[in-house]
Amino acid sequence: MYSPEEVVEITVIAELRRKGFSLQKIRRVLRYLQREMGKHLGRVMAGTAEMHLLTDGKNIFLEDSQARVIEVLKSAKQAMFLVCVSDQARRLTAAQRKPAKAETQVSGTRRTRAAV
Repeated sequence: MYSPEEVVEITVIAELRRKGFSLQKIRRVLRYLQREMGKHLGRVMAGTAEMHLLTDGKNIFLEDSQARVIEVLKSAKQAMFLVCVSDQARRLTAAQRKPAKAETQVSGTRRTRAAV
């Protein structure tokens, strides 16, 4: 079983892969997340804080202030990739609350469509 912190890390990694990051760059981001995320994850999971990961593949920032995110983006010398860690955490908590497909279906009833 994965901890919530590990699942959030996995979703952030998946997002970076979709954006074209190499595995080598992702390893650097993962080491950073493992070092820094634990300090903030409780607030993020509780929904009391916003957390954004910004990286250009070389520099990595984990920011909880919108003003700081804008400042990092303005001062960047090259394109930055932004992943909202809070959104990843919200998806995780929403998925935990969502009932399984089998639980939402009414058992024993089936609709059929008559041929015309």
